[in-house]
Amino acid sequence: MSGFSKIKFGDGLSVTDEGDGVILVAGGGGTGTGGVDWADTGTGAGAGGSPLTTKGDVWGYSSIDARIPVGADNYVLTADSAQTLGVKWAAAAPVTGGMVKIFDSTLGSDAASIDTGAGVIGGSYGILDIYIYGRSAQVTGASNLWLRVNNDSGTNYNYQRLRGIGASPDAAVSSTAQAGWAPSVPGDSVPANFFGIVHVRIPNYAGTVGYKTAIWNEGYGGTGSNGFTTQFSACWLSTSAISRMSIVVASGANLRAGSRMTIFGIG
Repeated sequence: MSGFSKIKFGDGLSVTDEGDGVILVAGGGGTGTGGVDWADTGTGAGAGGSPLTTKGDVWGYSSIDARIPVGADNYVLTADSAQTLGVKWAAAAPVTGGMVKIFDSTLGSDAASIDTGAGVIGGSYGILDIYIYGRSAQVTGASNLWLRVNNDSGTNYNYQRLRGIGASPDAAVSSTAQAGWAPSVPGDSVPANFFGIVHVRIPNYAGTVGYKTAIWNEGYGGTGSNGFTTQFSACWLSTSAISRMSIVVASGANLRAGSRMTIFGIG
């Protein structure tokens, strides 16, 4: 009903124009007097009308109702006093604290390695937590892997080990530095479908003071003398921040399809 300024009724009563999208109803309290006033219909533009036009729009307000267009996929609505309507769509802030998945790869077929690639592991966490689910094509019971840091294949790794194979315990220390940390997974002498698990934890992985120290547990529940469980403490003889991890079979055999490495950042 826009285009007029005022409607007059008997006894000198009147109501002024309130814009499109409204209707006259009984009752006072607005610009009208004498028992009639404007009411919002909930549709159309103008006073009280919806400003929304597109799927995903949000109804905003500054001094008037206004449309906030839908944001990009995966963006979140964020308060921002510099914006006319006080909010904007923005990328979600990085998660701090807790446990965040950094990398996850599962082999669809036999392959020589699983590798995060350079720079995939950022330095914003306190601890790296690495899980390996693996089996080797090497014809043996317990097949050694090389777990390598920053693609370093030099003899810059050592360890202390306490292990049980079947019912027999043993302990060992690396007599010389190795070409990688040496966790074990089942080889092809172990019955089919048995995979091992390796859980490695590296604190202060992004620091540059002191060598990198890790602890890990490994094993699998085999039958007879096939099963094993092991506890390691280990050191990488470098002060560099860790930004890459990889695993290969030490003998040069392939990792079997289904082998997987998952890495989380904590804290």
